[in-house]
Amino acid sequence: MHSMKPGSVLPALVTGSVASVISTAALLALSHRETGRAVAALNGPSQWLWGRQAAYRRRARARYTAVGYVIHHLSSLLWASVYNHPRARRTLPQPTLRAAAVATLAAAVDYKVVPQRLTPGFEAQLPRGAVALVYGVFAAGLVLGDQLLHRVSSRPHGLIRASTRLPKRTSAAERHVR
Repeated sequence: MHSMKPGSVLPALVTGSVASVISTAALLALSHRETGRAVAALNGPSQWLWGRQAAYRRRARARYTAVGYVIHHLSSLLWASVYNHPRARRTLPQPTLRAAAVATLAAAVDYKVVPQRLTPGFEAQLPRGAVALVYGVFAAGLVLGDQLLHRVSSRPHGLIRASTRLPKRTSAAERHVR
């Protein structure tokens, strides 16, 4: 368990950001393989603002690509908050199972519950198997982010490594003896 206070946003920020970055890397690689353009699938979420045709854009444009990434990142933070919720931690204490459950829930909501315009839009550029792989990578990112957070929070000085702490101050008498 993390030493963070219940309700802290830090776990969701860390796990969501890690999951967002590595799932974006998977999106870029899979999109390049499928379309010849790395950003094609990343443009998909921009359909939330610009309409369904935005999901079919293949070239990098701030209007589509930056907006698509921001929406993807914010969605990752939302799902990371579900992953890190105390009830989820109690119900599924094993991080890998919890991450798989959250990624599966995210995919179900994204493709079965919300209107098509509010889907991630990845399916406009990627086959189903590739989209499923992105959700799997997202789950792995939640676990990696959780491990990172656990390592950092279990250190005595948080983000500061013991080897990087300032040396102990010595008195003039102690320096003279050396």
